[in-house]
Amino acid sequence: MAEIQKPADQVEQKPDAAVKKLDNLGKDRAVTGDQVSEADAQRTSKFSTFGDMKAYADSSPLLIDMGDGTEVSSKGARVAWEPQDLLSPHRENPERYVDQSAFRAANQYFGSFAKYNIDHPGMADKLVSALIRNESVFYNTLKDATVDTALKATGAIPGDPTVGPAQMKVHNIMRLVGKHPEVFGDSKAYPGLAETPYAATLLVAAFLNEKMEKFDSWSKQAPDRNALNLDNRLLFDYAFPFWKSGMRTKALIMSYNPGDGKRHLDHVLGQLEQIEKQR
Repeated sequence: MAEIQKPADQVEQKPDAAVKKLDNLGKDRAVTGDQVSEADAQRTSKFSTFGDMKAYADSSPLLIDMGDGTEVSSKGARVAWEPQDLLSPHRENPERYVDQSAFRAANQYFGSFAKYNIDHPGMADKLVSALIRNESVFYNTLKDATVDTALKATGAIPGDPTVGPAQMKVHNIMRLVGKHPEVFGDSKAYPGLAETPYAATLLVAAFLNEKMEKFDSWSKQAPDRNALNLDNRLLFDYAFPFWKSGMRTKALIMSYNPGDGKRHLDHVLGQLEQIEKQR
C-alpha cells in the first residue's frame, strides 16, 4: 500500500499590488461586468503589450469570491462550490477508493468470487468497484467522516458503525477478517486498516464471496426463515429471490444493503453502467 506523500512546498504567490480593493462584497450586492473589467485592467497594466496582458489574463483570471458559493471573474460568473460538495466530499472522484491491485488476492483466495468472475467475465471485480463507488458518492461529511476521523486517530471505535471506503459495519469487518486470516493478516489491525482502499476492496470481495456461498447453500436447502437473524432475514426476503430467478448480479447488489431496496439497486446499477462505459 502506497504511503501518503507530503506535497512539496509551494512557492508563495503574492497578490498583485495594483488590484483595486472592492469592499462590501456579498450575495446582496451585485458586481457589474464593468467593475470586474476595471479591476482586471489594473491588474494587467504592468505588461507592455496587449498580447502579454491577454495571455496573463487568460491563464490567471481575476476571481472575486462573492461569499455565497459563486465567483465573478473577467470570464463571467461561475459556481465556486456547491453545498453538496461539502457534505459529499468523495462524490467527484469515487474511483480512487477502489484499489484494483486487491482483485488479484480476491480472485486467488475467494473461490465463489473467482468462479463468478469466470462465469460472468470480470463482473465480480466490477461489482466490487460499483459498490465502493456508490458508497463514496453518498459518503457524508457529518455522519461518515466523523466516525472515520475518530477511527483513524485511535484505531478503534465504539459500537457497530459503518466505516471506511466500503462503509461496512464493524461486526462484518471483524467476522470476515477472522474468517480469512491468510488474506487480511492480524485481526488486531482492524477495523482501523479498513480505512485503506486496499483492505476495503478486499473486504467487499470477501463479503460478496460469503453471500454467494450462502445463496448456493439456501438453493440446495431453504432455511427456516423464523430461525434466521435480522440480517439473514433481509437477505432471504430481498436478495435471495433475485438469486433464485437467475439475476445473480442484482442479488449480490441487494445483499450489500438489502434494507434500502430498489433505491440501492438502481444506484449501484448506475455505477456499473458508468464503469462499463469507461472501460
